[in-house]
Amino acid sequence: MSRVWFTSMVVTVSIVVGLFSFEGVGRAAIDGEASPASQLDAMRWLAGTWEGPMGKGVFRAYYSTPDGGKILSYSEMRRGEIVAFHEFERFEVRDGVVHLQPFPGGRPVASFKLSNLAATKATFENPENDFPSRIVYERIGTDRLVITLTASGSDQKQVYDLVNKNVPPKNGPATGPKKKN
Repeated sequence: MSRVWFTSMVVTVSIVVGLFSFEGVGRAAIDGEASPASQLDAMRWLAGTWEGPMGKGVFRAYYSTPDGGKILSYSEMRRGEIVAFHEFERFEVRDGVVHLQPFPGGRPVASFKLSNLAATKATFENPENDFPSRIVYERIGTDRLVITLTASGSDQKQVYDLVNKNVPPKNGPATGPKKKN
């Protein structure tokens, strides 16, 4: 299994984690009617625990809420009891735009900018990255998250279908879609 393919799969699955509906967010949020901080806060639907098959293993991702101004994530792909791959992700506002910064294996790679945000869908893009150049997270119902990775000008596509497990990470705090009032 190539490192690029594996990294792409992990980035996709990790980012897509847990879409809880957030009313009133759409294209206007990207076009300037909502601040980047509001856009990040609207992405609290990523919070939670998501799990699904990946290659010959099981992928699990834990996403925090955006409370504190960042969404942080830890993801792992297990084959039995062995962690075969891990990744950290950070969603934050940088230079007036929401960015997704993946760290596969703990090392930073290309950053992706939020290009479209809807109630149950977020699209991140980096046209200069070979694969993926676009990562789309779409929540379907209350318990499915579909992550789609594509490349510009190519038919190359990877789709990951995850279910919401809402299981707290071992030895760590539970995450979930809680919003402070």
